[in-house]
Amino acid sequence: FDFMGRRLNLLDTPGHNDFSEDTYRTLSAADCAVMLIDSVKDYAIFTVAPDGLVASWNAGAQRVFGYTEAEIVGQPVDALFTPEDRERGVPQQERETARLEGRAEDERWYVRKDGTTIWVQNSVSLTHDDAGQPLHLVKLIHNISERKVAERRQRLGCRMEVEPDGNVSACDPSHSVASDVRCARPTAGCHCHRGH
Repeated sequence: FDFMGRRLNLLDTPGHNDFSEDTYRTLSAADCAVMLIDSVKDYAIFTVAPDGLVASWNAGAQRVFGYTEAEIVGQPVDALFTPEDRERGVPQQERETARLEGRAEDERWYVRKDGTTIWVQNSVSLTHDDAGQPLHLVKLIHNISERKVAERRQRLGCRMEVEPDGNVSACDPSHSVASDVRCARPTAGCHCHRGH
């Protein structure tokens, strides 16, 4: 079933020819949902338990953040937030907003396994059991770092050059977006000087 409650014809889905027609007929809606979530690669989709620990992790989350499922499940979701956001209690505020309002959305910096930061669109929804009791939070995250860097470049009126130490010190018209992502988040050593 899709999100509108319509039955999915999984036999026509590319890459899902490993199962017989009888297998598809016996899949529950939950099985279909798991298959759907696991097939999403461009978005991090994962659940967070009420205690703030990561409860599930899709392949897209591994691609976005660099952690395998085995490395992150059972760990505090707070590890994905910047140190500044952790100090300000942002992870707890996000969970509380989602608990009270059913949803929380924002754009903010997150930290990948390798320590680099990425700018993401973040949507958090509270799930409920059949009796209406709150369960896990579902986080849907899209890495939009390239857009953030392009906006910063436009605002600064230059192309930034990232030096080996991570500082942005000059403008280079041939510079690529990918290396700007590392220093797109304003930090003490991140500067851009207008080119001539």
